[in-house]
Parts: sequence; C-alpha cells; structure tokens
Amino acid sequence: MENSTNASTPAEQTERSLECIEFLLSAISIFYGLAFFINIFHLFVLMALRSLKGVPYRAVLINLTLSDIAISGSMAIYYSCLPYFGFINFFGQSAQRIVLNSVINLANYIGYYVFAIGSVEKYKAICQALTYNTSKFISNLPISFGAAWILVLLVTLVKAVLEVKVQSPYIQTPWFQVAFLLTFALTPSLFSARILVKVYNELRKMHNRSETAGQDQQTKKATTYFITIFILFTVALLINIIALAVGYSTGNFMIMRFYHIFKSFYTVSNTFIYGWRSKSYRRYLRQMFGCRCDPSVSNAD
Repeated sequence: MENSTNASTPAEQTERSLECIEFLLSAISIFYGLAFFINIFHLFVLMALRSLKGVPYRAVLINLTLSDIAISGSMAIYYSCLPYFGFINFFGQSAQRIVLNSVINLANYIGYYVFAIGSVEKYKAICQALTYNTSKFISNLPISFGAAWILVLLVTLVKAVLEVKVQSPYIQTPWFQVAFLLTFALTPSLFSARILVKVYNELRKMHNRSETAGQDQQTKKATTYFITIFILFTVALLINIIALAVGYSTGNFMIMRFYHIFKSFYTVSNTFIYGWRSKSYRRYLRQMFGCRCDPSVSNAD
C-alpha cells in the first residue's frame, strides 16, 4: 500500500521530466548569455590594447572572439526561446526558417575556418619567421577572414534552403546532417591540426635551442595560447560528433544539451586563457578598474 502511495503516476513523471528539461535549457541559455557579454567585453579590450596595434595576429584574436560572440549570442537567444512555442511559430514561415537556420549554422561553423586561417598565421610566425612580415598572406589576413565569413554564410544559406525547400528523402535524413558536419567542420579541423603539429614541433626545437628571448618569447606565448584553445575547440567538436551519433542511433538527443554546456564554457575559455597569458591584457584591466599597476609589468604579451 505504501509503495502504491509513493509511486509516481506517468503524468507526474512526465511533468518532472519536462521541468528538468526546461531547467536545463534555461541553464544553457544563462551560460551562453554570460559568455556573450564576457566576449563583448573581451573584444573591447582587444581593440583598445596598444600592444596589438598594427600586429597581424590581432586579426586572428578579433575573429576568434567574433566567432565566440556569434555562437554564444545565437545559442543564448535560441535556448532562451526554445521552451516557448511562440518562438517556433514566429519562425514558421519558410523564409524566416531559412534565415534562422543560416544564422545558427554560420555561428556554429565559422570557428573552424577562423582556426584554419589562424593556424597558417602561426605557421608563418614560427616556421617562416624571416618572411613573415613580407608574406602576402599575412598582409591580406583581414581579407582572408572576410572571405571565410562570406563562404560559410553562403554554404550555410544553401544548406538551409535545401532543408526547408527541397523535399528530398536524402536531405531529410539524419545522415545528411552528420555528413555535412564531418565535411564542413572536420576537414578544416584536420587541416588546422596538421599545421599546428608542425608548429608545435618547431616550438620544441626553438626551446631546445634556447631561442626564447625577445620577440621569440612573445611569439611562443601567442602560439601556445592558440594551440591550447584549438585543443579545447577540437574536444567540443568530438563531443558534438559523439552526441549526434548517440542521438540519431537512440532517438534521445539529451546528450546534445551537455555538449552545449561544454561549448558555452569553451566560448569563455578564450577570454580567460588569453588574459592569463597576456601581461598587457591584465595591465589594461587594472588600469580600467582603477587599480595601481605594477611597474614591472611591461606592454609586451
């Protein structure tokens, strides 16, 4: 009799499950929202740092931050509105769904191409240091990033149109999403990984030759920072692939929520790791908040 009294009815269990899901969605929205504002502040500091003025690497940092702002902002809006069906109804028209899917896909995929361009910049800074300042690629770095944003936008726009307009059995299957992820995300990630392995090996040779003074030390710190956040970015990609595989094979996509929790923390890690590695960044923050700066802290990163 006691067991029958304490046992939950199916309706109560469903209600509790929905409450847990709504709480999880709200938590993800909060995490992404905090990441969005932290990255906006991070972008402001990067733009203001004098030590980065005229430095090509500045374009890499800014585009990394912009990609984090895009993903955190779009996901914060998406997950804050997802529990309310008014959001879904508002984007019920085909054109609105195409715009929504394009923006979210752009935010999710641009980071892979920012890292690909950034890895080439690091390769030229470490492995081709003598020709770094005269390299056409380095001098046209902002153009490369602009082209990447346009390319990803066009591809994701085509993908959204196919998903919404084309009633093809192949496009509607889960494997289309997996194939797109592996092709459009994994390919630039593998390219970046291959380049950064060469960069890491060259860094080890530099360390063995004790070439760590002056400009070499600054370049080394910037490169180790870039490699660190790329590793975190790659971990997020692997979690995403595993989550999709589990979701499509079992029909339960709850694991995707935990992927987004990790992704939201990753979008903030860029800011904190850079602040930890950069003395000029910390010095600027102390000046901004009225703290007395340590005279021993230089402008060099």
